[in-house]
Amino acid sequence: MYKRARERALYLLDYRDHCYAEIVTKLLRKYDEDIAYEVADELSDKGLIDDQRFAENMARQLIEVKLYGTYRARMQLKQRGVPRSVIDEVLEQYSEGAAERAKALIERRYAKYWEPEDRAQMQKLTAALVRQGYGFDEVKTAIELIKAEEYEE
Repeated sequence: MYKRARERALYLLDYRDHCYAEIVTKLLRKYDEDIAYEVADELSDKGLIDDQRFAENMARQLIEVKLYGTYRARMQLKQRGVPRSVIDEVLEQYSEGAAERAKALIERRYAKYWEPEDRAQMQKLTAALVRQGYGFDEVKTAIELIKAEEYEE
């Protein structure tokens, strides 16, 4: 039984990187709790499961590629079972530049809502950015950056 559980875990890790909690959860679907934890512990000791590496890659994907805010990235990592200390450490590097990322997201995805004179459209834009994980201060700063660029032109 242990051997099959280990093979299943290696198969999952071959497909993509997983955190410790994900592997345990997936193994618990078919195997006993003690076997699932034993396999996860062994693979973690060998460096095949690394929550830090997983969180760094996932944060990079969420924040740099998908342009999520740190709040949403934190929620996604937490849902995957990454420990809070690892999440805090990984997301610390993204604390700066959130307004610039929000500005890029507006330009790339929410340009249709950009009508500074229309209060309802700007509320839709703000709500969309908050759902993407940005704080109100970051959204406000991003909007001011875009207005400043338009004013210069």
